[in-house]
Amino acid sequence: MPLTPLGSIAVDPAYHPYGAVVFVDGTYAGAPFQRLLVAQDTGGAIRRGPLRGDVFWGSGPEAGRAAEQMNGPAHWWTLLPRGAPIA
Repeated sequence: MPLTPLGSIAVDPAYHPYGAVVFVDGTYAGAPFQRLLVAQDTGGAIRRGPLRGDVFWGSGPEAGRAAEQMNGPAHWWTLLPRGAPIA
């Protein structure tokens, strides 16, 4: 499945299943960053653990520069269907 710039997030699949919808609330370059993202990748840069995510910004130099600016704390909620089992 192709990744979507600013729509996909890399996660540790031991804690978050691929396809999970995640709401992220943080800041980017000093401005609010609030987005629904889909867990679609693990990625080479992702640190293992339940509280780590890496937003996919796209490919190329501009996307790389944008991604470098987003490195900080954020709140995140995984959205589940009503009645879904929580492991």
